[in-house]
Amino acid sequence: MRKQLYLAIISQLKLIQLNDQGKYITATTLDNKKSSIKHFDIWNNNLQYIEETPPFDCPAVFLQFQPITWEARSKGVRGADVSVTLHVVTANRAPSAKELNHETKALEFFDLLDAINYNLYNLKGDFFRYLTSVGSATDHDHDDLIDSMETYSVQVTDNSAVKILPTISVTPVVSVGFK
Repeated sequence: MRKQLYLAIISQLKLIQLNDQGKYITATTLDNKKSSIKHFDIWNNNLQYIEETPPFDCPAVFLQFQPITWEARSKGVRGADVSVTLHVVTANRAPSAKELNHETKALEFFDLLDAINYNLYNLKGDFFRYLTSVGSATDHDHDDLIDSMETYSVQVTDNSAVKILPTISVTPVVSVGFK
């Protein structure tokens, strides 16, 4: 279930592109070359050891699944409200102090966060319903990078434990005797 949710979110985020006016838009077809987000991965404290990890292009999105408490349904099916945090890592392009005349450039990363929220709002699939934004936080403690954490909640159904029992065809034989 987590793999499918990860892939669904990434597929939706790959549709975010910049138009000729520098505004984020949602494409109707996937073109990886035009995607505004350049790197996707599972979160593994990637910024904590930035000097030791392989480099990645920005903007980047890392998905972090929060702990899941499952509710048993029946016959191997389980469900949960799952929280997923997107770590949206962008380059810190300029100081935001207005007197330095960099305010517009410095705050551009907020436009990407808005585009992500727009693209993910109410996303649903075969096994999950209605992705909803439930929290935001921004971490500026990484020199030239900004880690914006966007948390979403979604109802999921997982049937990975469902056992498919073999079916056996039987032809009944009935004999009737009279005396």
